[in-house]
Amino acid sequence: MKPARIFQVNFSINEQASIMKIKSICLGFATIGFVFASNLISQQFPLLHSESILQIQPAQAEQLPSQIFNKIKQEQNTTIPANFDEPFQIKTNQPAILEADKLKIKLINVYSSLCPVGAQCIWAGQVEVVLNVWKNDRDLGRLILINRYDFPDLAVKSLGNKYTFNLIQIKSDNLSDFSKSKQSDYTITLVVSKTIAESRETKTLFTIAKNGKYGYIDKTGRVVIKPQFDGVWELQDGLIKIKVGNKYGYIDKSGQVVIKPQFDDAWNFHEELAAIKIGNKWGYIDKSGQVVIKLRFDGAWEFHEGLAPIKVRKKLGYINKTGQVVIKPQFDNAFFFNEGLAPIYVGKKLGYINKTGQVVIKPQFSDGGGDFHEGLIKIKVGNKYGYIDKTGQVVIKPQFDGGGDFQEGLAQIKVGNKWGYIGKTGQIVIKPQFDGGEYFSEGLAKIYIGNKVGYINKAGQVVNERQFDDGYYFQEGVAPIKVGDKWGYIDHAGQVVIQPQFDYAFSFSGGLAEIQVGNKYGYIDKTGRVVWDSTK
Repeated sequence: MKPARIFQVNFSINEQASIMKIKSICLGFATIGFVFASNLISQQFPLLHSESILQIQPAQAEQLPSQIFNKIKQEQNTTIPANFDEPFQIKTNQPAILEADKLKIKLINVYSSLCPVGAQCIWAGQVEVVLNVWKNDRDLGRLILINRYDFPDLAVKSLGNKYTFNLIQIKSDNLSDFSKSKQSDYTITLVVSKTIAESRETKTLFTIAKNGKYGYIDKTGRVVIKPQFDGVWELQDGLIKIKVGNKYGYIDKSGQVVIKPQFDDAWNFHEELAAIKIGNKWGYIDKSGQVVIKLRFDGAWEFHEGLAPIKVRKKLGYINKTGQVVIKPQFDNAFFFNEGLAPIYVGKKLGYINKTGQVVIKPQFSDGGGDFHEGLIKIKVGNKYGYIDKTGQVVIKPQFDGGGDFQEGLAQIKVGNKWGYIGKTGQIVIKPQFDGGEYFSEGLAKIYIGNKVGYINKAGQVVNERQFDDGYYFQEGVAPIKVGDKWGYIDHAGQVVIQPQFDYAFSFSGGLAEIQVGNKYGYIDKTGRVVWDSTK
């Protein structure tokens, strides 16, 4: 047997102006040939299917680049172009790309525990969808979305503080028995949205993890609640939801158990009440742990503006804080009230109701939807976007090729292939001239010029001519930006205030920001000082 030969292949391709590179090392023996290890390829080029393994004999080594290139090009031909806030479909191992943010999404697996056709089951089961997400070819990790009739919110997940993923539908080619479907049978429908920063109570506690347990530090980096819980959530209404084993309870800011873990599922407190589940039924407790709305619902969610969605059998309605049903269960899906209205679905059509249950905007939309922002919401008619008010009146006629939500009086719109901004009457405030645009936050908006990121004010002026490789919205006076492969922070003037040095960085909240360097993560203050890291 001849000694092992090492082949190193370096090449790059240009895909829609973004350069993606592969560097793969292949080991082989001249007498038996060799195989490209799929994990080596997938780490460097995530769009390549994990099962796409090329069998190559050593004599073919000189042909490797063209063979891999052709394989990749075949897959790129099946890549689905997608847009934010619009439904799109992908099959297992088929990637989609949201070009505006260079965001790639791939359906990895579908796991079904649905009751087989003809069988009698005590539980209807559920379907789990596993996605992998990349941004600018950086692996952001995996998401699991769950389709379960009695818990629709499991179909919605956020990734960091940037994107929200909503699983709309799962289809299988095996219509006779969904539970027997092969991976290749599945097609899912997704909607991906950009998360808009919400105002919430001032953050005073920050989550940390140690040996699989979770606790909290304060703004100085001092551990105030030692890692001891199997799950923790954000402080809300003065209490924190915790998980111990498979039970949920609540603690206060000091870590004192206020309501012992005893529930099979639970929501955060919101408007002084929390939805809890025991067995198969949901009800509500107050902050003393007393049940104030008895457990009688098949599903229950947070109170917003005095009302909460509840489920009875397969229909959703709303209750008030006394537990009285004020809008009878009649909808196929229903969401929180915001600015006096709530989105509801009848079949697959979206409409809006007011707090009396009156249909204000009849179910008619397949695209668009979500919450009203500053009194208006985006709609899509044909291939054009416009805006309606809370009466359903069209106030900005559908005329744009793309659109976003109103924030700080302006909304981003697309004309042709350029983005600009309009005011609430539809007038052009900042003419379409950018390759991408996001919502305003603290008076500034992120825009794209080619593959670079900059920031503009409400006059459309670029605040600093320097351009970055990526960036997020402003929060607490600063915004994360990326230079090369490192993240730092800039201020409102566009000046770098914390030098790019982190592998990943999140927005500031409560005076601290979470950062990551290698396998370690921690928190920094606004001077860039690390106040806590995972090695402590």
